[in-house]
Amino acid sequence: ARLYPEALVIGGDQIAALGGAVLHKPGTAARAEAQLARLAGQTHQLYTAVVVAQGASGRRASAVDVHHMAMRPLSAEAIARYVARDAPLDCAGSYRVESLGIALFERLAGDDFTAVVGLPLTRLVALLAEFDVAVP
Repeated sequence: ARLYPEALVIGGDQIAALGGAVLHKPGTAARAEAQLARLAGQTHQLYTAVVVAQGASGRRASAVDVHHMAMRPLSAEAIARYVARDAPLDCAGSYRVESLGIALFERLAGDDFTAVVGLPLTRLVALLAEFDVAVP
């Protein structure tokens, strides 16, 4: 927003949490497997934040989407196979729901499925309206 003060800048990110503990993006296959073993058979939360900012006016609007992610029980072999195939090393929670990772789940509960993939589009449209951007 500082580099392009007249533009609307959109940013977002995700974190996964289990029992109040934040699960960071794993970075390695071993850490991804350990996270998935911890999540297997559990329900955790996936928080997806989005911010719209304009440097010139100093205005900002933000929203957070929370999904409750019920993961299937998984064997160590299934976890290793998934990590090798989908390489979710840069993903919150160590999975890619938009890819093979959907098979890891029994249930996803939240308001905006696009948030699970990385950007809550229905919330973004509402934030853009605060800046008088009409979509569509």
